[in-house]
Amino acid sequence: MQVFRGAGGHITAQQNIDLPAKLRGIGIGTLLGVPTPVLLAAAVALGGGFMFNRTTFGRYVQAVGSNVDAAVDAGLPVRRVIVGAYTLAGLLAAVASLTQTARLGTVQPSIGQGYELTVITAVVLGGTSLFGGRGSIGGTVAGALILTAVQTGLVFSGASPYVFDIVRGGVLLAAVLAAGARWRNLAHGAGLAGRRVRREADGPPA
Repeated sequence: MQVFRGAGGHITAQQNIDLPAKLRGIGIGTLLGVPTPVLLAAAVALGGGFMFNRTTFGRYVQAVGSNVDAAVDAGLPVRRVIVGAYTLAGLLAAVASLTQTARLGTVQPSIGQGYELTVITAVVLGGTSLFGGRGSIGGTVAGALILTAVQTGLVFSGASPYVFDIVRGGVLLAAVLAAGARWRNLAHGAGLAGRRVRREADGPPA
């Protein structure tokens, strides 16, 4: 991330570059009265939901995210699935960046800084586990809408812009703590089960 961010700053000399009007349609255009970015977001959400629920690749992604070792043992093409997932993520990031740039009408070297944490927070808020194995496109959309509503509410209430950073960080911290507690409970349960099995194998106490 730092390499590409530095390369972008070097190429542009940290100067804004105005876009021609014909390249701004994806950001400010409308179709049947609906803004193009909204239509793109809906298309991506519906396409993602279909992929995860109705395609082999989507099931493979969930399996690999849940347990890589189990996916390998099951004979899934883990390497191809991971490469495909990252490729798809890169493609969607490019679409998002083109849309945002077109909305602003200019290429700004600093645009998007901090967005990665906002995206992770929206995904976690939508119910996706940081350790894999659980999540949905619908939940992610809901998380993004909640975050947007919170940010908009803070702006209209006149609150400090740093309050949103506190909210975002608090959500991530709570998710990490909850996930850690869940894994500790699972490990504790597995340890108890292991001791119980060994005790039964050893026979009743004398």
